[in-house]
Amino acid sequence: EESVATISNKWNGLRIRLVHAREIPRRPRARIWLPNGQSGHKRVLQCLRSQNPYVHTEDWAIFKAEKEMKTSQPLLLLVSHKYLAQLQKNEHKIRYGIKKAKVKVF
Repeated sequence: EESVATISNKWNGLRIRLVHAREIPRRPRARIWLPNGQSGHKRVLQCLRSQNPYVHTEDWAIFKAEKEMKTSQPLLLLVSHKYLAQLQKNEHKIRYGIKKAKVKVF
């Protein structure tokens, strides 16, 4: 708490307060299973955006590439609250290449 008070006093008008981690808003996470051999996070996001204009993915981010499975590469995504209804409407499936990928939100 002393550090927060010290920082707050350095700038005129700045007010900082210490909160518990539970109070910090978090973005929903989602897991998507894509075919093995993905070329990179930036490319994956570009493909998802261009092939799914009905799902606003512009603020999605890949948080982590998980351990590759036999036939798929699971990726952990940070998604937006306001577009979860779009995913639900499409049964949590979005286009990736010539197939559809399942997205599990949690």
